[in-house]
Amino acid sequence: MDSSNNSSEQLGGGAINEKQRTLGNSANNVHEKEESWDPSNKLSHILHSIVGLDRYPNYLSRYDESDIAAIEHALEQ
Repeated sequence: MDSSNNSSEQLGGGAINEKQRTLGNSANNVHEKEESWDPSNKLSHILHSIVGLDRYPNYLSRYDESDIAAIEHALEQ
């Protein structure tokens, strides 16, 4: 029996990072999305975006158009 992993077999079928983004969508979240997501002024948000863009081909599909525009604006600054 071959114990080596097939490169196409991934934990979770490779879809672990393809779930919808939930920041600001929870009914229990007291912050509005616009207040919470700010890649232009929060270093952790822009770094998260940069790493996501580098690692995951479908990263931007998790975001809506306004969030993508915010990421683009932050990267252009």
